[in-house]
Amino acid sequence: MVLQTQADVDSFQETYGPCDRVLSLYLEGTDINNLDGLSALTDVASSLYIQNNPVLVDIDGLSALITVTRNLWIQNNASLTSLDGFSALTSVAGSEMADQRFLHIENNAALTNLDGLSALTSVGMPGTGSAVVVISNNEALSQCAGISRLVDQWDDGELGPGTRDVWGEIIISDNLAGCNSIEEILADIDVSRINAGLNDAWFNPDTNGQGFFISVFPDLGLASLAWFTYDTELPAEGTPANLGDAGHRWITALGPIAGNQILMNIEMTSGGIFDTATDIRRTDPPGSDGTILLIFTSCNSATVEYDIPSINRQGIVPIQRVAGDNIALCQALNTN
Repeated sequence: MVLQTQADVDSFQETYGPCDRVLSLYLEGTDINNLDGLSALTDVASSLYIQNNPVLVDIDGLSALITVTRNLWIQNNASLTSLDGFSALTSVAGSEMADQRFLHIENNAALTNLDGLSALTSVGMPGTGSAVVVISNNEALSQCAGISRLVDQWDDGELGPGTRDVWGEIIISDNLAGCNSIEEILADIDVSRINAGLNDAWFNPDTNGQGFFISVFPDLGLASLAWFTYDTELPAEGTPANLGDAGHRWITALGPIAGNQILMNIEMTSGGIFDTATDIRRTDPPGSDGTILLIFTSCNSATVEYDIPSINRQGIVPIQRVAGDNIALCQALNTN
């Protein structure tokens, strides 16, 4: 079925109705500016194409649509600003054609976000392996959090307990910063609760050679931090050290989780010898060596706010992961 004018859209039910399901639907017309005439549609049994509609601003008329059984293409719609009309869409199943792209969003110059796809939980079908999600050349697109649960790689392409599967390749490119890769999309997702997906090595790129190991214990409601750093001044040349550098320092801290942050008491230890059982001296009383406030702002960004009275130093260190492998796990745990 092809609708090429606004009059075609407006008279859809009068012409074909009552109708809540179509086989395939092509929407392509120079004067189509709204899809309100399609408000009763709940299912497209094959493919839905919304393309080459220069004055179409929104797709709110498709707000009842739940399933597209094969392919969804949205391309070359110069005035389309959002996909909020897809708020009920949960599945784009795809086809068995080897070169088919099941979800294709391209060349929509005014599109700024993908929030309308937040209910979409599966794209493609087992055994296809082709490029099932393509989002590219949308020159104003900078907010892609709407597909974070879809592309988070948790259960994608494999059988498992989750439902947010993408059965094949994901291609995201040539949009604005923040929407050019899975890593960019997931890094921008706010952390509403701290979870084990944040366990990792973290660092500040401006102080290479220093860093943090962070471990989260959700069942205990605690998180720990080890800060590998240096003394406040370089030791004199020739200062003896049997292993490593005399200026090496490491600081540990532990504290309770509260939302997206942890207030930790710093602990200093001394008296140890390499790989030898010795009596270790620890901070007494706890917290007297200072505090660290660890705040996570996304699955790939955090700040370490420290206050160490013994050296009269306070500051804030922005940190990020050394590697992005666990970003997807963090996002999956945060949204479940």
